[in-house]
Amino acid sequence: MASCTFNPGINSVNPYAVLTVTETSWDIATNSSVVSWELAIERPSKVQSTAPKDYTVVLDGVTVSSGITYIGGTGKKVIASGTKTIYHDSEGSKTITFSFTLDFDFTWGGVWVSLASASGSAKLTDIPKASTFKVSSTSADMGAAVTFTITRGATSLTHKLT
Repeated sequence: MASCTFNPGINSVNPYAVLTVTETSWDIATNSSVVSWELAIERPSKVQSTAPKDYTVVLDGVTVSSGITYIGGTGKKVIASGTKTIYHDSEGSKTITFSFTLDFDFTWGGVWVSLASASGSAKLTDIPKASTFKVSSTSADMGAAVTFTITRGATSLTHKLT
């Protein structure tokens, strides 16, 4: 799990926004991972705001959500969430970037807070490459030795030859 946070740091009860990104699964066959994400605003104290606010969430260079929301109230409010399939490079590795913007546009403790924005990155699980298989001969007399060689694509892979 990775996250990025915008906190204006005015006091211990000011609202702040968090984008959380979690890799939920990965697949060798498609060389991809599924990533879930959630943009939320934490409001330890009541926020007095009734105007709609614009927000945008970008994951791996693609806007995955945008629109308007209301940030007034108390407690945690999930603004947007979802999942996205991320394809890895030919070696099976992938680092993603993520970011958000959210118009706060309010005054807290006498301090004007305009745009909340933050960004981060996370390395996804390396997806093992396929193992390679070689046989010393495609045909052999009964009783003759034949060598089978399996080179694992990753140390975590196991193979059964029958």
